[in-house]
Amino acid sequence: MQYFEPNFLDEALVLLDRFAPDSYVLAGGTILAPHLRSGPADGTLVNVKRVRELHEIEVESPGVLRIGALVTARELSENALVLAHAPLLAAAAGTVGSQQLRNVATIGGNLCSGISSADLCVALLACDARCIVAGGPTGPIALTLDQFLNDRLGTGSRLMLTAVEVPACSANTAYQKIQVRQAFEIALVNVAVAVEIASGSIARARVALGGVAPRPIRARNAERHLEGKGTTARVAQTAAEIAARDDAKPSTDHRASAEYRRHIAAVLAQRALLAAFESRPVGAR
Repeated sequence: MQYFEPNFLDEALVLLDRFAPDSYVLAGGTILAPHLRSGPADGTLVNVKRVRELHEIEVESPGVLRIGALVTARELSENALVLAHAPLLAAAAGTVGSQQLRNVATIGGNLCSGISSADLCVALLACDARCIVAGGPTGPIALTLDQFLNDRLGTGSRLMLTAVEVPACSANTAYQKIQVRQAFEIALVNVAVAVEIASGSIARARVALGGVAPRPIRARNAERHLEGKGTTARVAQTAAEIAARDDAKPSTDHRASAEYRRHIAAVLAQRALLAAFESRPVGAR
């Protein structure tokens, strides 16, 4: 196993390309370490922790929060800019595993993990986040999170997720999840909700589901039902039922049956919507 610690992003991209397809990005290591222990003992590790720009959190104009791919879950849950600009992401980050895991798990690793109920990924879907990918022939590439999850950087070995951008919005948000053993297991099902309310009606809704499809998804049918409706318990219940029935496509595995996942998706979506209806929007005092 070869090991490199580049100081600059371009160095990292050159190394990943040179030693492809057996080159690996080492960030938090929470996903990579188990993979390497169970796989071949050769390859190339490219530790990108020395690349300063991957650790930065800053607000760009016009009102876009840019988060480096190496920002940890703990930083996301505590950072003042994230708490003010993207409280939904901060809330989800605060539920990631144990305190020790939050200290090392990164936002980039969470998005690249391929886990269908990855906490940060589900929250970012409801935030309309974009992924910034370096290494393209004409410079950095901006992809919606949906596009990124569909592609999973499959178009070239030089490509690497470097940052996530969260646009400013005025929304009421909530995050719900269920897991068998708190702090030790990945969520069975999780739901992130962002609703923009104007004059007592829902102007725009974003509902993201995890653990009920091969990857985190937006509940588009539920979102369409919500828009234009009032913030009532009945509206929340019906939208949750639509999300579980029409949007979720769960499968049975060793952790839970498809029927159980669908039922839990309805319960959590209803709870999240009711909590969002009662919460304060971003920027409210």
